[in-house]
Amino acid sequence: MKNLQKLLTQAYRHYQAGELAEASQLYQRVLQQHPGQLDALQVLGMIAAQQGDVETAISYFRQAVQVAPAQADLHYNLGYALEAWGDGPAAIAAYQQALKLNRNHLAACYNLGELHLQRGEYAGAIPCFQWAIQLQPDLSLAHYKLGTALQQQGDPKAAVSCYLQALQLQPDLVVAHCNLGSAYLDLGQLEAAITAFQSALQLQPDHTGALFNLGLARQTQQQMREAIACYEKVIQLEPQNSEVYNNLGNAYLAVGQPERAIDVFRWATALKPDDLTLWYNLGKTLLEQADWTGAAACFRHVLALNPQLSYIHVLLGSALVGQGDLPAASAAYQQALKLDPELVAAHHGIASALLESGEVDAALLHYNHLCHLQPDNAEFSLNRATALLLKGDLKQGLVDYESRFQLWPEYRFDKPRWQGQPFSNQVLLITAEQGFGDAIHFIRYLALIAPLGGHLIVQCYAPLLSLFTQLTDPIEFILYDAPLPNYDWHCSLMSLPLLVGTTLETIPANIPYLSPPAKVPLQLPGTPQLQVGLVWASGYKTDRADFVRSYAKRSCPLALMLPLLEVQGVAFYSLQVGSNAADLTNLDPALRPFDLSPYLRDFADTAALIDQLDLVITVDTAVAHLAGAMGKTVWILLPFVPDWRWFLDRSDSPWYPTARLFRQSRPGDWSSVIAQVRLALEEFCQGCQ
Repeated sequence: MKNLQKLLTQAYRHYQAGELAEASQLYQRVLQQHPGQLDALQVLGMIAAQQGDVETAISYFRQAVQVAPAQADLHYNLGYALEAWGDGPAAIAAYQQALKLNRNHLAACYNLGELHLQRGEYAGAIPCFQWAIQLQPDLSLAHYKLGTALQQQGDPKAAVSCYLQALQLQPDLVVAHCNLGSAYLDLGQLEAAITAFQSALQLQPDHTGALFNLGLARQTQQQMREAIACYEKVIQLEPQNSEVYNNLGNAYLAVGQPERAIDVFRWATALKPDDLTLWYNLGKTLLEQADWTGAAACFRHVLALNPQLSYIHVLLGSALVGQGDLPAASAAYQQALKLDPELVAAHHGIASALLESGEVDAALLHYNHLCHLQPDNAEFSLNRATALLLKGDLKQGLVDYESRFQLWPEYRFDKPRWQGQPFSNQVLLITAEQGFGDAIHFIRYLALIAPLGGHLIVQCYAPLLSLFTQLTDPIEFILYDAPLPNYDWHCSLMSLPLLVGTTLETIPANIPYLSPPAKVPLQLPGTPQLQVGLVWASGYKTDRADFVRSYAKRSCPLALMLPLLEVQGVAFYSLQVGSNAADLTNLDPALRPFDLSPYLRDFADTAALIDQLDLVITVDTAVAHLAGAMGKTVWILLPFVPDWRWFLDRSDSPWYPTARLFRQSRPGDWSSVIAQVRLALEEFCQGCQ
């Protein structure tokens, strides 16, 4: 026994001196001579643990427990090693046994709570930390960990108390400041949260958790610039932190920098290619920017990761519609409906795709179903109106078309809407809406309502004012930005067809109803050639993707019109205005139409020049309506599915008797349209000789 004690003393001195190899050899000798010697088993277990040989440590600790099963420390050591080994359940059992033998074993109690917390077992963690605090009230980490467990369990208010107690005991505990701010965020106490995060950052300026959460708080306060600064600093410190990129991208979107947001989302998807949220946000942003190809690629990536997401199939369909791939879009919407037969967005999407494909009756089935599901949804009613009006059903279509006012608040007024009744001795304010062409188209209805009495005031766009003041009826015209005079009733110009009961058979077409002014901006030279005006690009607004699509659909690239410019005996004049007027510079000067855009200050000037022409060839834009309203021969080039007022499958227009319609035979096919127009132009020239 004396020799044993000597070996143990020597071995322990080596252990305390950090001479683990020597200590291990001596303890091994002890076990050879005295198998099951408890001190040797315990220290050999600790040496193995220190050397990273956790499996061997567990073996020694298990032997020690078998030798002295009533010693709590041995069970604690075994639990510690098992936890390091990654065997959570066995570690929990060992810690629990240690506490069963000694309920005041602080380390076992704290470690058991920590292990429960790591495993997301908050109900198990909370009583452990509470008991640890009972055993040692000044243990700041126990208060902090208890707060963490309570917050994760959904009790941020109780968590705040724990974090504050931890900070009272240890004011420099950065993680407690950070979690305190997070709990305040959960409670909606933004200012308190910001103060907590700032306290954490004063102690540790590069603490990415505090920076991220401070950015989140600023973002919640709509202080986007400050949020962006926080997120960008996190990225400087942790370039691989994909989570922060998502918030940063959304912050850039909020400050109107979608291009920057797209860059951020792209970086994030490169870091974390399997993150559905990042790909979704990138795709949605690209979709909103009308990058149809990029958006479709993103949504396909999402579906490759999870093909069961019905709403992603819908978004893919929207991108494919933007690309003009209507069959593929319909297939995407159909797949969404297979996953969710009542998915409203899928019904809406497939209805739109069918309408764009010219399958109006099929589209109406879906629009009718949508209106049944959501009878108060103005967007669905408006889309159904488009389909009905395209078919020529003005009676029901015009009723549904009134739903637009629920979507466009700019056309709401504080006076009652006029319903078509006589208004003697009263003032009726008529408001032009939407585009210039719409105003020109429907200004004809003033002649029908003027006899109902009273005084008519028409609010219109400045470029139309000089043209409209030539109307013979006693009508007062004012500009949109002018103060409103006193009036009794209000009505939109485009509501007049409904109020007078317009049907396909009763469309008022008393042409001309607009006349050119006496003063002309330019006198065109006399020539034996046919004088033809040309417009190839529609007016558009760039702030919305649907306007961009409409512009692209209705506009014909000038280069495709070269076959017309080659027709002999024709002098072409460009009536194109806006940025597209510069397209002329790309043409051979020998074929280039004379550019009239410098002389087109408003539509009165345009009318004066149209009046000198023999023919106007134009896409669907305001010039088409102006030429038609003047009774000028006008050929209108239309996309496969045009605006509703041109209806379907007809080459004439009940609105404009002097108009001839040339339609695409399939979506995007301008070449066949130009070929038809060239033949017609050659025949027209021969007839004029």
